[in-house]
Amino acid sequence: MLSFPPETATATFVKADSTTQGTWKGVYGADGGAINGDTVSYPSYAQVSFSGQGPFVWNGSTADTRALQKYAATDRIASGWYTFSSMTMDVNLTDGNMHQVALYCLDWDQNGTRAERVDVLDALAGT
Repeated sequence: MLSFPPETATATFVKADSTTQGTWKGVYGADGGAINGDTVSYPSYAQVSFSGQGPFVWNGSTADTRALQKYAATDRIASGWYTFSSMTMDVNLTDGNMHQVALYCLDWDQNGTRAERVDVLDALAGT
């Protein structure tokens, strides 16, 4: 999870959360979010775009707590976006306030060969 202060173009790592898993409701996403294969709902102050990714759904309906809770249903979905090289998620926050952005990364089928690296960059300065 990252925190973006409004007065600067910086991001601060807040925490790694290994306990919530896919049970995000009431913990994250109060303002909105995106779940591949389910719902995309961003707040008015956020413009979000993806590039270089491919969508994938392992299981469209499951009770497994590792899978994300669906927005408006009681079951869960194991889905995400993938790439064999790199992808970009551009998050533009326009209201001048500090916001937390959370990402959930999971090796659903426990392939063991997956890895990810997340870089947070200021789009204007490139830093």
